[in-house]
Amino acid sequence: MERAHGEVASVIECYMKDHPEITEEEALEYVYTRLVNGLKELNSEYLRSKEMPQICKRLVFDTARVVQLFYMEGDGLTYSHNTDIKEHVKQCLYDPAT
Repeated sequence: MERAHGEVASVIECYMKDHPEITEEEALEYVYTRLVNGLKELNSEYLRSKEMPQICKRLVFDTARVVQLFYMEGDGLTYSHNTDIKEHVKQCLYDPAT
């Protein structure tokens, strides 16, 4: 877990502390389910909402998608050995759009 690396407690550790009867796998499943449901709700609101300007909706939606990308296969920012995220960022910033 992150605390071994000198980081603050993760959401998984916090959830497990609040629910000592569950395993780490159960905590991961709970958090993953909450994230999936949150993204479904965000998608629904993005398509349905007419009051908010399109540029604002797009900013929130894209930010959520980037965060999901960075964390869907582990922590893509903290650990420098994860080259997948580096390649995604490189493609977005340096490779020409086609």
